Amino acid sequence: MVDNFLKKFFKYILIFFLFVIIIESISRLIFSEFNYNNIHYKINRNHKVIKGIDHFVKFNDKFRNISFRVEKKNDNINLRTNKKKIFFLGDSVTLGFGVKYQDTYFQKLNKKNSKYQILAASNLGVSSKDIFSIIENELVNYLTEGDTLVYQFNYNDITTQNKIFLKDNNKLKEEKFLDVLVDQTQKIRFKYLTHSTFFKVLQHYAALQTKKINGSCLERDKFALGMYTFSYFSKSYEDVSKKLWDEFEMKLIQLNQILTKKKIDFYVLISPISLQLANHEKVNKLNLKLECGAKDGRLHLLQILKLNYIKFVDPLIEFQNFEKINKKILFHEFDTNHPNNLGHKLMSDSLQKLLR
Repeated sequence: MVDNFLKKFFKYILIFFLFVIIIESISRLIFSEFNYNNIHYKINRNHKVIKGIDHFVKFNDKFRNISFRVEKKNDNINLRTNKKKIFFLGDSVTLGFGVKYQDTYFQKLNKKNSKYQILAASNLGVSSKDIFSIIENELVNYLTEGDTLVYQFNYNDITTQNKIFLKDNNKLKEEKFLDVLVDQTQKIRFKYLTHSTFFKVLQHYAALQTKKINGSCLERDKFALGMYTFSYFSKSYEDVSKKLWDEFEMKLIQLNQILTKKKIDFYVLISPISLQLANHEKVNKLNLKLECGAKDGRLHLLQILKLNYIKFVDPLIEFQNFEKINKKILFHEFDTNHPNNLGHKLMSDSLQKLLR
């Protein structure tokens, strides 16, 4: 009797695994666009795995809220050399989200340079307010005459950062609980389940069920532009957007004046987003629409920079020229915000004038 039970048990186990193999094989064949590496989890404060790639960072006592990415976990950052510095300060794009260390835009630039010490400091999720505070309270005392500071602007930098979409304290508590739950399960979900194309497809379409991906701009509200709601003056949030942009402009002007007095060269590096490119609809899984903005965020930013004589680098031109003759995607799969290794190369190419 026990033998029969074991035989049936192993038979069903075998059938189950065969079913899984068949489902996985069919998924990889039909949904080939999901056959990318999406393993993503935190090991410790200095080591994250993002899209299957190790991201090692070092923190420094001089800079409390930002870190420096390094190639190997035991590498150190030398902040004091006799060379003039080009200091990049930004968010996950400057971190090199999902690309190898040697493929980041700042490291590609560094390989072409022998004159300057190139440093890149960043953190995940920082906004313009965070970065301006770091510059004013920390960096301005570190950089010296003849150095160059490059602030990497992201179109999600224009933000309230105070959860304005949450209506009450109960919702806020629920959000915190969900954040904890997501954080506690992310290692299991992203280390193990994302090996499977089938599970990636399930997660992809499950996520879409919680978003308003269809309808008019007003019906979709914040889902129409997502993280770019305020930078592109979403038709639901024009007044808030104007206030945030005005605050951004005022602070940017102040910092430019401070840096100019110290004879520090200041640039704004405008990180492109895939929505600005014609052939990247495949990446746009949430169906974000720039047409749902009352103003073009890029043109508004360029106007601010030009009117205030603030120097800038705009890699979008390089991106657009590239896509005219190539069909290759320049951003990570289903990610409108983070350039892949090709995108980082184009950003590096557009920064060549800093070396001159």
